[in-house]
Amino acid sequence: MTFRVEFTPAAEEDLRRLHAFLIDRAKYIEDLEIAERALNAIDAAVNTHLAQSPMIYRKAGDGKNGLRRELPIPFGNRGYIALYEIVPPSLILVLAVRHQVEQDYH
Repeated sequence: MTFRVEFTPAAEEDLRRLHAFLIDRAKYIEDLEIAERALNAIDAAVNTHLAQSPMIYRKAGDGKNGLRRELPIPFGNRGYIALYEIVPPSLILVLAVRHQVEQDYH
């Protein structure tokens, strides 16, 4: 079964925030490519892994219902975390995205 993946407006804002952070930190022209590669890594992980097997990733929150989970996304030395919810029967709703060193989702 393949799941349809959608980003909430809040998750889309997270992507813009993360991208802007990397652009602001860029010192060299090559650094600008890092921002694009980061977004591509997030997009590829979400659309590949979550569309195929969303139940295998770790439970988020209190874990009572098992439908809210976190996808770790490796990138560079650290990476990102996507918070998502499985909406039966076949929708994955990405709720938020953060860098792994951030304290919590925005």
